[in-house]
Amino acid sequence: MASPFLVAKVHEFPWWPAVKVDVADDQVTCDEQSNELYVYLFGIKRRAWITKDRVFPLFERLDLIPDSLGLRQKLRDSLLEMRSYADAEPIIAALSERFTMNFGPGGPADQDVPPPEQRQGRGGRRQG
Repeated sequence: MASPFLVAKVHEFPWWPAVKVDVADDQVTCDEQSNELYVYLFGIKRRAWITKDRVFPLFERLDLIPDSLGLRQKLRDSLLEMRSYADAEPIIAALSERFTMNFGPGGPADQDVPPPEQRQGRGGRRQG
């Protein structure tokens, strides 16, 4: 079975982790011959119809997700939401590695952990 995780480009949003929503579960009507998918954007908490040419399997196109410090918190939120899926761990690990975020066995960390030489001790002075 293919992974349910996608990367989607919806309107003004950047390419973002998503999952296809079963329209029957969401009580949305759809033409079976449609060229669109109904997706849920993780972290952004938005559902949208999107044409199939603006969605790819997430594992195949991790490179489309922008590496922007301004989006890191939303990406963390996305990964936290993904944890509710039984098969999410491999994609969470891949995204964690790509964006060099500290995601331990307990899930996404509250903040990135800098290398030891950049960590600050008490009083804000650098150690080392």
